[in-house]
Amino acid sequence: MDAIRSVGLFVAAGLAEIGGGYLVWRWLREGSPWPVGLAGTVILVIYGVIPTFQPSNDFGRVYAAYGGVFVIMSLLWGWAIDGHRPDNYDWLGAAIVAVGVAVIFFSPHRLHSYFRNEPCCVRSASGARVEGKPGKLDFPGNPVAR
Repeated sequence: MDAIRSVGLFVAAGLAEIGGGYLVWRWLREGSPWPVGLAGTVILVIYGVIPTFQPSNDFGRVYAAYGGVFVIMSLLWGWAIDGHRPDNYDWLGAAIVAVGVAVIFFSPHRLHSYFRNEPCCVRSASGARVEGKPGKLDFPGNPVAR
């Protein structure tokens, strides 16, 4: 279930980033009215929040994996919205990126503690080692006990 949630969050972040960026593009490059640009900006702020709901505490891995999802979703967006059909090289690149996302985010060393909800070692904002369950946010006042 956590894997499905993670994939859903990646898709939501992709839609927010690409959709928000597209609206800003339309405003600045194609002369759409300023409310279109404002809406795009608000959506981009929402995009910045969505990845924080990922169960992993590893910012770098979350964003690296999301980068691959972004590549694939950008191709699909261009096809669905702008009518630019990806060619065979685009599909090959998307397949390679999808494998990379799976290796980075769902690799066995992470699955062991991630899906069994076993303790793993994470670093707090101060850099101290903290033993706890994966996916628990580490910040002052967090109601989730470690």
